[in-house]
Amino acid sequence: MNKIILVALLACPFLAQANLFEMFTKGTSSEYQHDADIVRLNDLEALWNLVTEYKEKTGKFPLEGESDKPHYVEIATKEQKKALNGQPPYPIEKTSAKEFQELLRKELGDDIDLPFDPQRVGDSKPTLYLYMILGDRFVLAIHVHEEYPFSKQVGRYYHKVEVSNQAYLPQSIYDGSLLFSSEDFKASKNREMHKPGYFEGLRKSIREEGAF
Repeated sequence: MNKIILVALLACPFLAQANLFEMFTKGTSSEYQHDADIVRLNDLEALWNLVTEYKEKTGKFPLEGESDKPHYVEIATKEQKKALNGQPPYPIEKTSAKEFQELLRKELGDDIDLPFDPQRVGDSKPTLYLYMILGDRFVLAIHVHEEYPFSKQVGRYYHKVEVSNQAYLPQSIYDGSLLFSSEDFKASKNREMHKPGYFEGLRKSIREEGAF
């Protein structure tokens, strides 16, 4: 066996269970991405709950009214941000994930931790979550590996799931309160994981080092 492959498998036993052909054709194994997608879908609902709870407490959504331009938060760790390139082809406002987390903590409690994509480095898709607000309309987006009835394909092994308080179905942007109560979404987020607790432990260690 190639020494590089052997070292990788020894360093990450989770990948040792994977089909090596899948790793080289898809970037990571189906089992790994199956579990990561479950985490991502649950994170999307958790982010929705934070944003809507903020609205209930303050009367407005996070960052609402702070800019007349689309206001973006790239929820990505310091490590993940190194791989991000480009931005929308129009003027935008940006707030960091760390500042966004502090904004939520100020109103919702110091124990609030922003969820972030469980995959440390990208493969065929970005490893980040997005929050965007313009006026009183916000959109939350995650990038998933597998295809779902409520996802939109962007590329090979690269799909997007977007929710908003104002749905726009031609672009597959769903009303979160309706999507999260749907049987398709509940079945997708509640699937059995191949490696329960793996990503939870990984993210805990990243947070201890200072995720954002």
